[in-house]
Amino acid sequence: MNDACKTWNQRVDPVNYMKAKAPISQRQIQEAEKFLEENGYVESFDRRFATLSDIDVKEIQHMNVTDKVVKPAGLFAGVKPSTSTQHKRSQFDGIEEVSVEKFMKDILPTCTGVELFMENRLSNNLVTLTTANNPASKPIFKWSNNYSWSYNGNLTGKSQIATEVQNKGGKIDGVLRFSIMWANGNGDNSDLDAHCKTKHDHIYFGSKRGIYGGNLDVDIQRPEGKLAVENIVFDNLSVMKDTIYQFYVNQYSERNSKGFSAEIVVNGETYEYNFPNKVIGNVAVATVTLKNGVFTIEHHLSTTTSSKNVWGIETNQFHKVNLVCLSPNYWGDNNVGNKHYFFMMDGCNSDVAMRSFHNENLTGDLLTHRKVFEVLADVRKLEPNNSQLAGVGFNATVKDDVILKLNGSHKRTVKLIF
Repeated sequence: MNDACKTWNQRVDPVNYMKAKAPISQRQIQEAEKFLEENGYVESFDRRFATLSDIDVKEIQHMNVTDKVVKPAGLFAGVKPSTSTQHKRSQFDGIEEVSVEKFMKDILPTCTGVELFMENRLSNNLVTLTTANNPASKPIFKWSNNYSWSYNGNLTGKSQIATEVQNKGGKIDGVLRFSIMWANGNGDNSDLDAHCKTKHDHIYFGSKRGIYGGNLDVDIQRPEGKLAVENIVFDNLSVMKDTIYQFYVNQYSERNSKGFSAEIVVNGETYEYNFPNKVIGNVAVATVTLKNGVFTIEHHLSTTTSSKNVWGIETNQFHKVNLVCLSPNYWGDNNVGNKHYFFMMDGCNSDVAMRSFHNENLTGDLLTHRKVFEVLADVRKLEPNNSQLAGVGFNATVKDDVILKLNGSHKRTVKLIF
């Protein structure tokens, strides 16, 4: 059963689903081109990023307008964003949780402003809307409008196996990673070792592969004053067991120890540690607990949460949401496929060229030529611009959550559950 589910998930995951792998011939290209011309689809594939002024007012669930918005629609004129301040997710432990259904029906209509806490882990949720240059062009999708979307990585949805697929064979990314670094040009020649210990397992230089899927893939014994690193990574959550994972550094051979730096990546967050002292014996860094598929972390050294800039958005901060809407396949009377919830943020723009359509969304008659369209979608990607509608999206069928700061009759912070 597990093998069958894994195979199914791999086939329908956005990384793989309906992605043509076989080469195409010149004849296939000519036949596809002829089909588009004969059936009035040529203009439909002349596409661009959608802007706020493109969106029909009826499809807007929330709008936070500024003096730059060209289409007045709704409730949020004059609302000013809060000053950006870096936060840690732990600050929001215990806050009110609401389902997306209750939020959309009862809470959002009363809000005069929404801000979204952009966590590092939401990078794969980044999404942008696209449309045809000619609004009257013939729809090419399974729904009755010519709007579509692309998630980060040029996917139709947030991939649950994207990291594994895109980094196959690599050990930097994983569901849980522990890395240490020392001897960065300071003459330190000590032999430090990264350890991960559980009740039934111990990963270190003497046992590099653990029973729960962990792997020590780098082991340095003599840095000789040069930069040295060790790395333990867990690639697959399904192999891991609910237990306590203790991460620490051991001084195997103290030659002229001058400390170390460490990094733990879990839940999409990067925690950085610095131990500037002589290492004697074991130095505990952090304890990670896995329970019911959810990680929590206890720090034993002082830490900072590393922020980053993605699509023009600084992580670990709140950002103003300009627009909330459903995915185009649920606009109007449409009810096709999975529903997505889009939170389009102020200043958010893709930083790479994006696909303007995906094969799995095309109408049945177009799918006859899907191998050609798969190539066309790649070669006709849209270059980034500052006017596109972009933000984060959530698939209604994928378990997820996001922290929102709401303004209205009273201010509140909630965790929205999908």
